Amino acid sequence: MVRSKAERYWVGVDGGGTKCKVVIMNDRLEVLANYISGPANPYQDLSLAINSISLGIEEAAKLAGLHNRQDKFIVGMGLAGVNVPRVFQLVDNWQNPYKSCHLTTDLHIACLGAHESDEGAVIVAGTGSCGYATSKNDSLLIGAHGFPAGDKGSGAWLGLKAVESVLLADNGLYPPTMLTELLFEQLQVTSCIEIVDCIQKANQNYYAQFAIQVFCAANKGDVAALKIVDDGAKYLSDVGFKLLDFGAKRLAMIGGVSQAMKKWMNQELIMEESEPLNSPEFGAVLFARNHEMTS
Repeated sequence: MVRSKAERYWVGVDGGGTKCKVVIMNDRLEVLANYISGPANPYQDLSLAINSISLGIEEAAKLAGLHNRQDKFIVGMGLAGVNVPRVFQLVDNWQNPYKSCHLTTDLHIACLGAHESDEGAVIVAGTGSCGYATSKNDSLLIGAHGFPAGDKGSGAWLGLKAVESVLLADNGLYPPTMLTELLFEQLQVTSCIEIVDCIQKANQNYYAQFAIQVFCAANKGDVAALKIVDDGAKYLSDVGFKLLDFGAKRLAMIGGVSQAMKKWMNQELIMEESEPLNSPEFGAVLFARNHEMTS
């Protein structure tokens, strides 16, 4: 195949604490390849993040038949953790092999992808949680403080509260809850002291695995589980209303627990919510294209 010297390819990278999603597109924004690699949160581990990004792009390039063509790649990267200026600078200083590379937060690309526009807002409710909006060249970030200090309404927060409820119930300081049996079964343990042992070095991903049990118990009317989801849903609803008050024209919810949370959130807010138009990695491509056109 004869390729033009002006040939270029757009690469979108969505990097988070559990995985890195990569898409390669041509000038017509047709998808040439997708790939998912490992964790890519530079705040948690800079070296691991760079390795995951590099591997993801390299493997996607192979799938697209573009191996050794990385000098033609214009990369947009939206990464968790780069909202911290120190971390942003560390990643921005990376001597990468690409034609050009444009860096922003994972929230920014999620918003761009969800609305295919610089005007809109997202409530993220996955392993972590936060809110982000752009309006009239201004932006608003709510939360993004990380687990366990923040991330209320997230999968990790739900799991943490489930464990707390089970341990309080075991001490007779909280009513009995079906979460006890559900966590025993999931962890294959028979006592609360074994749960304590399991969580000694637990991170947000570990706690997030219990979120499904919280929703299961809540749907069956368990008092402890209902208290947890009601508290988390109220927080996410408050975030949503604040984003709309900021002036966002369109609101979307994304993340692994977002669909389950909608049932418990303020239904007036949910009536305002729209389905995401596209993925965060597509938003990363849009971010790169916008920067290339203005540079």
